[in-house]
Amino acid sequence: MEKFNIKTSQIKVYKPIREEHSVPRRFSMDTKELALISIFSSLWIVSRIYLGPLISQVTHIHGVIQRVMDWFLMLILADLTGQFGRVTAMAAITSLLTRMIRPGRIYAIFVGFGYALGGFIFDLLYFLPIVRRLKGKTRVAYILVTAAFSGLIALVSYMLFKLAFNTTRLFSLDALLSCSKRL
Repeated sequence: MEKFNIKTSQIKVYKPIREEHSVPRRFSMDTKELALISIFSSLWIVSRIYLGPLISQVTHIHGVIQRVMDWFLMLILADLTGQFGRVTAMAAITSLLTRMIRPGRIYAIFVGFGYALGGFIFDLLYFLPIVRRLKGKTRVAYILVTAAFSGLIALVSYMLFKLAFNTTRLFSLDALLSCSKRL
């Protein structure tokens, strides 16, 4: 048997023919990032579908604990990938898949849009250039405010749905009669 003696100077590295037209790093995802998005999306979906009803029955608090878990997953994904757009992709995938199984298509569209928008706002605020300069408690406070603000943005579409589709109940004849009976 012969041994192969290859010198490093003999190895040629081939570059793409049109390197100037290749996709910049910030717009492409590698396999690790796609896997992380898939894993965290599936954790979010499972927590919504299976743990959501269970937690709601035990604590009688609808969705609050799940939202905290969801935004915690966003924070971990943003920290692990360090790239803009990954949290937005996870939130969009998750809102699309969890809302497909929910009853009420209009409700699903409103709430799903809210989660996707909340993920985008979180992504946008988390990756502002000024955040890189923050250290210690200031950074932690900024991230908590970012999570809270994006969570409130996610609730806006839910509130708009409630306002748009439940106002007819507020002003219906039955609602007015029940209020007059109480007086």
